[in-house]
Amino acid sequence: MDGSGETGPSPVDTLINALAGCAAVDVVEILAKRRTPVETLVIEAHAQRADAIPARVTSARLDYHITGAGIDRENAERAIELAIAKYCSVRNSLNPDIPVEFSLALNGEPGALKSVELGLSPSSS
Repeated sequence: MDGSGETGPSPVDTLINALAGCAAVDVVEILAKRRTPVETLVIEAHAQRADAIPARVTSARLDYHITGAGIDRENAERAIELAIAKYCSVRNSLNPDIPVEFSLALNGEPGALKSVELGLSPSSS
């Protein structure tokens, strides 16, 4: 890490990357349990920060790019929602007032930006 973000990720960049990494692991596991394994997964992670000191994170966006045969968009989006809202310990360590949104490009087909509600029930998947 680099405090100025010049030679390495800043501490806040590292935090947002941890959010993306944590949710990615959960998405891969959820889709594997549905017998639709992920071939590739790339997440572009973005954060908005307050224009004050401390410049805390005020919102986050995760843009998922997933490829894999037989993966249904609805199931993949549900896996992402569950990963972010229920299973990701990094997300659950952040202030719940920080909104997190995601988009999914599945097998090259883009999708809409969606907001994630915290506390989703895993039984409704």
